[in-house]
Amino acid sequence: MHPLGTSGSAIEGTHPGYEVKAGRRAQEQSWKALESIAARIKPGTTEKEAIELAYSVLKEMGSPRSWHRPIVRFAKNTRLSFREKQEPERQLQNEEMFLIDIGPNWTFEDFPGVEYEGDVGKTFVCGSPTPPQLQCIEVADQLFREASTRWRTQQTSGIALYEWMQARANDLGHDLLLEANGHRIGDFPHHNYFKKGLGSVEATPSAHLWVLEVHVLSRSGDFGAFYEDTLH
Repeated sequence: MHPLGTSGSAIEGTHPGYEVKAGRRAQEQSWKALESIAARIKPGTTEKEAIELAYSVLKEMGSPRSWHRPIVRFAKNTRLSFREKQEPERQLQNEEMFLIDIGPNWTFEDFPGVEYEGDVGKTFVCGSPTPPQLQCIEVADQLFREASTRWRTQQTSGIALYEWMQARANDLGHDLLLEANGHRIGDFPHHNYFKKGLGSVEATPSAHLWVLEVHVLSRSGDFGAFYEDTLH
């Protein structure tokens, strides 16, 4: 276990063989997997079937295991936090929203000895979206972009970043679900270094070692939108 990360902070520790380039590749692979999963989810698919599909796609793509279980939620369940229970038999209907959150591990022959964690999340609409659905998804995406820029240009701490996002979401007519407050990422298991959320970190997080999660709830409809990726 390497005691210090790029910022000199113990909570940003990494394996001695960890390479940022491979961490970026793990995210790229995870995004490819997520888009493949989303493309195969159709009307009539249940949440249970969608999760089984996620495991199947990840296995096909060579992921040895997931550091967190895949989450797929439909319609009103898109408002639920990560820890809340699935509704396994809930079927997706046309014009309903669904979100996918996956955390696969990856290994690379040119970067041996380390399992690299990926973690990505995104929200979709089955069929033609309504304006409120589109707005909710765009707010989540916009918050991620703006928060990333703020972190990059102002060296914002994790705590300040989520405080700012909460106020910004309110300005945009949505509520920020604070249970989704980011976390470490890197070599498996990152819990060796830090188990709490990014929203509790007083320091400025380093690039590629933290996941920024954005989960917003609509005030006009019974749905939410989720987006996550690494700060980079």
